[in-house]
Amino acid sequence: MTVSHERPPNPLEGASFLSQLTFSWPLPIIRLGVANAIEENDIPEILADEDSDRNRRRFEEVWKEEQEIAARKGQTPSLHRALLRLYFRTLWYIQPGIAITSVARIGQALALGRLIDYFAGDLQDHQNHQHKSEGYIWAAALITCATVPLVAHHQTYFRAWRMG
Repeated sequence: MTVSHERPPNPLEGASFLSQLTFSWPLPIIRLGVANAIEENDIPEILADEDSDRNRRRFEEVWKEEQEIAARKGQTPSLHRALLRLYFRTLWYIQPGIAITSVARIGQALALGRLIDYFAGDLQDHQNHQHKSEGYIWAAALITCATVPLVAHHQTYFRAWRMG
């Protein structure tokens, strides 16, 4: 006999963009867990996109497509191609996050190099030093380029892991 549990709605479902960006949406269940032991009916509902039955059906559709495509081409169906097709259909929106992270990491290295050049040039030639604001600009660029991957990386991998 299975016992039905009334579960609260998933806090991610109605979370604002800022709450999702800062990962503050799970705070209610964290507070509950700090105050008391978490019970079965304290655990929120699973989101529809995370339901294993829905993901199984989605994969079966992609696998049937792969079998049909392979049959038309006279090839053997490829699990690899089917998984790639599923990945690009369901997680296409994380690709810009990966690109932004890569660009920011390159920018971070460049900004660090320019900041080092600024200080090295300032120490070598006290008479003809550059504007002080240039050092602040490169320091701000370095901090910005370090912050962007922090946010983009965690958002990207959170979304990918949820699909997995």
